[in-house]
Formats: sequence, C-alpha cells, structure tokens
Amino acid sequence: MTNGPAPDEALSSQTEPGVSHGPTTLKLGYERLSGDGRTALQTPLATLHAFNGWADKFLTTPAGGLRDVYVDVGHIFPKATPAIGGASLRIAFHDFRSTRGDLHYGREWNVMAAYPVAPWLTGMIKAARYKADTFGADTTKVWAQLEARF
Repeated sequence: MTNGPAPDEALSSQTEPGVSHGPTTLKLGYERLSGDGRTALQTPLATLHAFNGWADKFLTTPAGGLRDVYVDVGHIFPKATPAIGGASLRIAFHDFRSTRGDLHYGREWNVMAAYPVAPWLTGMIKAARYKADTFGADTTKVWAQLEARF
C-alpha cells in the first residue's frame, strides 16, 4: 500500500530539436512534468515562465501533470537592414495537456519583439494569449521593458 506516487513516478522530460538557417531559428519542443491526479512534480527553484508560456498559467504544475508541445520561431534582422537592423522577433505556440487523463488544458500564443535602442540599451515588447479549455481562465498579458547592459 502506498501514499501517493512512488519516487520514480515523479518524472520530467524535455526534448527541443531545432534548426537554424542564417538569422532564423525553428524549434519543436515537447516537455512533460508528471502528475498522478493528486500531486505533481514541482520545480520550486525554476522559473517556468521561460518554458511553459509567458501567460504564467503553469508556474505550478497541475496535479494532473503537464505536457507541453510547442513550436518556437525566432529571427534576428541583420544589422545592415535599414530601420530594423539588429531587431529580433520571436513567435511561439504551445498546446497544453495533462499527463494523466489527456485533458486538454488550453493553447497559448507568445510574441516578442526587441530593438537595440543603443549599444547598451534594448527595448522589448512581449505578449502572451492563453485560451483556456479545461484549466484556468483565458489570459492576455503584455509587457514593455528596457534592458540596460553595463
């Protein structure tokens, strides 16, 4: 008789093959964080914002676990490109499901654009749109930030 999942059931796996051609990168990814319906693998020292969508719906792994299948495309415009040289654009799509029961949690689009204002200063706009199915609520977030390097 056991109380909860056996230690070997709390698993995490991720694979992210990608290909680059010049300034453009394409990644296809799969991440799995296990859950048994009562408890799930947690990563308290990690920021899942960078991995499981920028709407931050999955900062804590749901009890049913999390399976994230995603596509991420990035492009850096060559410095010689008039007006937008050095700027970068990134678009990602996530499809979220549970690892237990295969419930469809929702889908999310992420978009980011960054522009070097000066050699030491970059401006960035970042947006996320999560469309809930069986987990959480529809969420839209937008950030504007400046990053200074000294």
